[in-house]
Amino acid sequence: MPCCVQYYAAFEVDGVQVDASTVETPSQSTFIEAFGSGPWTHFSEIAVGDKRVAVVAPELRLATELCRDRKDRAEIIAHWMRDHGCDAPLLRNAMEARGIDAATQSSVMATIRERGELEVRD
Repeated sequence: MPCCVQYYAAFEVDGVQVDASTVETPSQSTFIEAFGSGPWTHFSEIAVGDKRVAVVAPELRLATELCRDRKDRAEIIAHWMRDHGCDAPLLRNAMEARGIDAATQSSVMATIRERGELEVRD
């Protein structure tokens, strides 16, 4: 993707859509998904068969979707975080690094805390 200074690929693996992209732009922030060291510093591991695969932290991904105004995707991620927990300071830092306005940040944090029993790590 020349406009984005990024390489992107999409595959189907055993019937599952898998997307991959590179990080090609330097940044001083470690809280941005697609720039600098953020995805290498903050990541999660998921099971793929008998292997573990590193993926970008959902907190960084949510901030990216908010920044790109992809509300449908952001809502799915926020609800997943509500159901499975999240690193609240990382999410706050990621939203701040992406310039997400205070009202949206408050709304997202309220969404992920909706159920009450959620593990939100502060």
